[in-house]
Amino acid sequence: KQMSAKCPTCSKPVYFAERVSAAGKDYHKLCFKCNTCKKALEVTKFVERENIVYCKTCYSTQFGPRGYGFTNTLDSYQPGAKEAEVVGGGSKFCSNCGTNVAGAKFCSNCGTKNF
Repeated sequence: KQMSAKCPTCSKPVYFAERVSAAGKDYHKLCFKCNTCKKALEVTKFVERENIVYCKTCYSTQFGPRGYGFTNTLDSYQPGAKEAEVVGGGSKFCSNCGTNVAGAKFCSNCGTKNF
């Protein structure tokens, strides 16, 4: 007999029929939710930090860049957007790799020239 994994959220055993696997851990379907807003998460749309899961919006709000021009969420980046401008304005991202260039002429990650 195989031992069931323990859910990181509630610490109770997770059985095969009720499990959601994400970030190398098994959660109960009802326990796989954002630590901040408590919304249910999708396996492909979450961020983990220090073994705690968040929706991308809450993660950006809590741990993203601060200050003028940094009001966009991780979901706002669109590859190939005109002049690497984030939809909604504000921050600028590299049109090649998506790294925040914050007005720099060249991307610090891949070296692409930004306009």
